[in-house]
Amino acid sequence: VEDYPQGYPRYSALIASDEAFYICRGFSYLRSRLLLRKQDKLAVLEKRLREMDDAETVPLFLGASREDANMHRQQILDEIDVALSDYYEFMEKISHALSLRRPPRRNVTSLSNWLEGNAALARDETAYLCNTDDLVSLSCSGDGLVTSMEGVVEDALIRFHKGFRSTMEKLPGHRRSRDAHVYLYSGALVRRLSHVATSAFVALLLIAPIIACFVVQSIPLRLLLILLATILLLMTLATFSYRRTVELFMAGATSVSPAIIHY
Repeated sequence: VEDYPQGYPRYSALIASDEAFYICRGFSYLRSRLLLRKQDKLAVLEKRLREMDDAETVPLFLGASREDANMHRQQILDEIDVALSDYYEFMEKISHALSLRRPPRRNVTSLSNWLEGNAALARDETAYLCNTDDLVSLSCSGDGLVTSMEGVVEDALIRFHKGFRSTMEKLPGHRRSRDAHVYLYSGALVRRLSHVATSAFVALLLIAPIIACFVVQSIPLRLLLILLATILLLMTLATFSYRRTVELFMAGATSVSPAIIHY
């Protein structure tokens, strides 16, 4: 990253170094403002067309479009055709924009800290990162739980494994920044450890109520533990996996069944 000149070249290199840094504003207010304007334009054209149809003195013109000699009506229909195509195209773009997820706070903070430490760009041109409610991520982060776990694992390695950076920099493709305060890791170690930690966490959620049924003798307490474990599992799935309601019901029924059998 430091091989590029200060300013936008270096900031662009930083963003290009990790897809998680592809963060930008969604401009939701402007989208809704333009959508309302396009919608109103069509409403006005629709009203003009209806008024013209109601005022038509030649019924034949309304029953046969080939015989319609009213040029004003043809002009309005042409305007509606263009405006309606533009309106639906814009709606499709908005629908795609609404499917973009918000970036993790960790990634936004990383960019803000880098800009504060490097003073590479004018403050007015980096203020977009302050609009946290309007930021979207262009990266397909995949499983939310694994992504969150990767951040925890990476922070733990940086904090507790003092030789982590020096060891990784010896490997090809891992030296993306010479700044001692910048960690840009691209290897598979963090990802693999994150999958292991995630698998262990999910296994614990599934096995804990079964173990509790063997250890606890009180029947009401067993039922309470099963209920709490199921709620915790469903909350985890709903928070990180973006599952539909029916899938949550299926996951809950599947997780409760072994505990009920052992109960």
